[in-house]
Amino acid sequence: MNGKVLVAYASKCGSTGEIAKAVAEELAARGRLADVALAENVKDLAGYSAVVLGSAVRFGGWLSPAVGFAARFHEPLRSIPVAVFTAHIMALGESEEDRAGRQAYIAPVLKEITPMSTAFFAGKVDPDKLSFFEKTIGRIVGSAEGDLRDWTKIRGWAGELTI
Repeated sequence: MNGKVLVAYASKCGSTGEIAKAVAEELAARGRLADVALAENVKDLAGYSAVVLGSAVRFGGWLSPAVGFAARFHEPLRSIPVAVFTAHIMALGESEEDRAGRQAYIAPVLKEITPMSTAFFAGKVDPDKLSFFEKTIGRIVGSAEGDLRDWTKIRGWAGELTI
C-alpha cells in the first residue's frame, strides 16, 4: 500500500512513545513513510492512508487521549487500515484471565474502530516517574517494575503489518 502512515500514541511517562517510534522506524525500513504523534495533538487524518494507534495502560485501560482519538476519528478510521498496540505491565501471561484482561484494556477502542491487527507488548515502569498514588496502587496490585519491552517482538509485529 502507498501513502503515509500515522503512528499515534498516548503515553504517561514516555515509554509508549519509544514503542511508537520503533514501529514507525520499522515501517520506514520497509519503505513506508510514517509520522509519529501524540494522539491528543492530531487534528485530522488528511494525507494518511493508514494509522497505527497505541497506548499505555493505567488503572486497567487505555489512556484517555488514545480512546478519545479513536472516538474522534472513528469515521475516517473505518475507511483505512488501522492497527493498535498496547503497552502494559500487568496481564502478561497466556492464561485465560490474562487474555481477558488484555482485551478489557482495549474494549472502549473496539467500540469505535475495528483494527486489522492488535498487539500487546510488555511495557516499562520507572518508579521515579510515578506519582505517590501510582506507586501505592502499583504495590497493592503487585505491578512489576523495570523495562520489560521486547524490541524484537515490537519490531517483528510492525514489520508484519500490511498497512
